[in-house]
Amino acid sequence: MGSSSSSTSGKTEDVSDSIIITNSTHQLITEKTSNKKSEAVISEDELKAYIERAVSAGVKRGHQQKEAEFAVERQEFEEKVKNLENYREYLKQITVDSFHLAADEVERKYRVSGWSPVCEDFQKSLLNCYSNNQQLPLNCKSIADSYTSCVLKEKQVTHFEYVIA
Repeated sequence: MGSSSSSTSGKTEDVSDSIIITNSTHQLITEKTSNKKSEAVISEDELKAYIERAVSAGVKRGHQQKEAEFAVERQEFEEKVKNLENYREYLKQITVDSFHLAADEVERKYRVSGWSPVCEDFQKSLLNCYSNNQQLPLNCKSIADSYTSCVLKEKQVTHFEYVIA
């Protein structure tokens, strides 16, 4: 067991003795030879600076790429919005046209070709009576009753004509 723990710690030393950093086309490898303490190919400060530059460049490239993708998506979105607005205008015009056609047909179908006032003589007499008897409107009761019966007769005649037609 003692030998396996020393071999495990040897593997750990081997792993910590080499550092590998990969960034696109650059690969930096630092190694220490055997167990001898020799100079590293690159100093720790240079390694940190290199890593910072590599990360910064990668972030910048990623940011530029994302901005380009965003610009394309924004343009596509604006085009879709424009198409939807055009379609809405098209539907609005169809609705307005349909409404006008339906209104014209209803008017044509149910237009009253002309009308004349019914019981015009009784109406004039009643209005004249009311203006002469403003304080005593009950004095006009007989004219009001005559006017009402005339209107009812006209309703029956008119209704009868519409039913027959």
